[in-house]
Amino acid sequence: MRGSPKEETLPSDGPTVSIDKAIVENQQTGSPGCQSDSQTESPAKRRLPAELTGTARRIKHMFTGGHLGSDCGSQTEARMKWCPIPTNSPERPGKVYKIIAERGTRREKKSNEDGSAYAHHVADGDVLPFDINRVHLANPIQGNDYINASWITEPAFEIPADLLPPSHHPQPQHAQTWIASQGPLDETGYEFFRLFFHPDPARRPKVIIQLTACMEGSRVKCANYIPSKEEEAKLFRPHRTVPLDSSSSHPKTKWALPEPDEMRNLGFIRVTLEGVESGPVQPPATNSFYHKNKLLVELLPYQDEYQQKIQPIAQARVVHYECISWYDHGTPEFVEPILELISSAKADSMISSPEESTPRTSPILVHCSAGVGRTGTLIAIASCTAQLALLNSCHLSERTLKANIISHLILPQLVPENSRIAQLPEWLNDDLVARTVDFLREQRVLMVQTAGQLDYIYKAVACFAASLS
Repeated sequence: MRGSPKEETLPSDGPTVSIDKAIVENQQTGSPGCQSDSQTESPAKRRLPAELTGTARRIKHMFTGGHLGSDCGSQTEARMKWCPIPTNSPERPGKVYKIIAERGTRREKKSNEDGSAYAHHVADGDVLPFDINRVHLANPIQGNDYINASWITEPAFEIPADLLPPSHHPQPQHAQTWIASQGPLDETGYEFFRLFFHPDPARRPKVIIQLTACMEGSRVKCANYIPSKEEEAKLFRPHRTVPLDSSSSHPKTKWALPEPDEMRNLGFIRVTLEGVESGPVQPPATNSFYHKNKLLVELLPYQDEYQQKIQPIAQARVVHYECISWYDHGTPEFVEPILELISSAKADSMISSPEESTPRTSPILVHCSAGVGRTGTLIAIASCTAQLALLNSCHLSERTLKANIISHLILPQLVPENSRIAQLPEWLNDDLVARTVDFLREQRVLMVQTAGQLDYIYKAVACFAASLS
């Protein structure tokens, strides 16, 4: 579904610029709203917990002793004002990001299929999913099972057995599965919500994380798909694309409703807002980072949509996290709210059943506008912190940690051998963040869009490492 690789550019806001140029210009000039060095709290005031012991203390040291390549350890609270690339960011995140971005342009295409047929579904730039892991609609719309969304697997790094203590009995890993999606358009709301009726419970999400406002300035970032008041409902109809000029090999298309017979098979989707609550305030932030909406999603039969008391075919209750203060290509002011959001969303994604002794997770659907920058940043933070929590549970010896455990972790291989590019430079072997982001970019283009977002991941991971006990 991808065309030939091109120079990597940033979709959406403003004119398109090359990544290399953006990094250089932002590091030289900064942008309005960035904190200057004089506005940044001194490292001496940012204390890490003194009571950490054992493995937690050693892991904390790994992430505050230079392994992150950022000043995260001394600035755990990460008081960073929003801006595309902060002027007070150290050199390393920009350098690491440049390497990751260049690798993105060199990756061999994973599909020979031309994605132009789906251009009408794309809201932002050239962000199309790879064929190998794209989400397929279980109920295609007139034969089309396309939705601009990708299955994302956290990198479940394998710890070599010779580095584990003899007493350790490894538990099976259940890496969180994510769906990285473009924000729905007005015409794609039906297919977006249809994902919540997937016949396989393991592929049926229960949680949405929305990381964008519907409008930023005068730009539409995604459809306003949530009712504005409790007990109100929105109705979504399926749409298909039809060519405007059948004589062209790549005709322009327009949206249209399916044929009546197909509409009878597809039905409508109704979304009702059942409740709203504000998320907790996570110091040092002074405001809640998100609203938590409880949605009732119903699949309705095809009939007069205004008829009262329509009996739904199926129902799903969905938790919707609405975070509207994270701007495109930027980062939030603090890292603590993101860490709390990830923890809360993972808890809401759990599936319990009487037949299973251990609860399992359902996929979490995350979207911003294009479903890559802010979406990739959150998934990268969730992936890195999950790996640190696993390492902390292994009670690794001081000798093992001094041997630089991160560089010994074995990364799973998702991409076929003939489509793989060379490994990251050796000096990044001990960089959990760089290895994770690079792994995510094998699954969806442009995951983490700026050096500033990469630096934010480093700071969030350092903050989490400092909290381990």
